[in-house]
Amino acid sequence: MSKLFLKNTQSFWLILTLIWIGVIGVFSSMPYSFDQTAPLFGPWNLEVRKLAHILEYAFLTLLWFRVWKFLPWAVMSALVCAGIDEYYQSFIPGRGSSIQDVGVDSIGILIAWVLIKAKKS
Repeated sequence: MSKLFLKNTQSFWLILTLIWIGVIGVFSSMPYSFDQTAPLFGPWNLEVRKLAHILEYAFLTLLWFRVWKFLPWAVMSALVCAGIDEYYQSFIPGRGSSIQDVGVDSIGILIAWVLIKAKKS
């Protein structure tokens, strides 16, 4: 059975993508506000938090591309995930929902777009 599963690489990438979405969900469920992470990252708190958004959504877009093999669908899937994630955070005590964070996530999505386009050419 495992050999059959490995032959279907699209299923493999879909499962990996869903696992990554779960990881993002776990991080979104943690009640870490800006003030709570400040002692950990010091003066770089804002930059580290935003870099995390960029990297997690760049990686998510790359995974979606492996699933769909069509860049516009990968981008749309990642954007939908970003929107749902921010909406979900609005229900988590100590967290907030921010359209600006979707914008930061979009930077990661754009970086993935550029990387995929560069590799194709």
